Amino acid sequence: MAFWPSTARILIGDTVTWEFTDEGVEHNVTATARATSQDNFASETMSEGEFSHTFMRQGTYPYECTLHPQMGGTVIVR
Repeated sequence: MAFWPSTARILIGDTVTWEFTDEGVEHNVTATARATSQDNFASETMSEGEFSHTFMRQGTYPYECTLHPQMGGTVIVR
């Protein structure tokens, strides 16, 4: 019931992959309104598998699971 690591620091053009491995509990990954860029992203709700997003703009991208708002993280792109 947490994203790990909670903060990822990457370069423009890098891809982040989230793995859904919470023993059958459904989650999603959704950029929040606080993101500093227009590069929004959102996964489907799923209990297994992966979601990947390539970040093409510098910025700070907070995200959360909309089903479990206490689950959040940040991608920082330089």
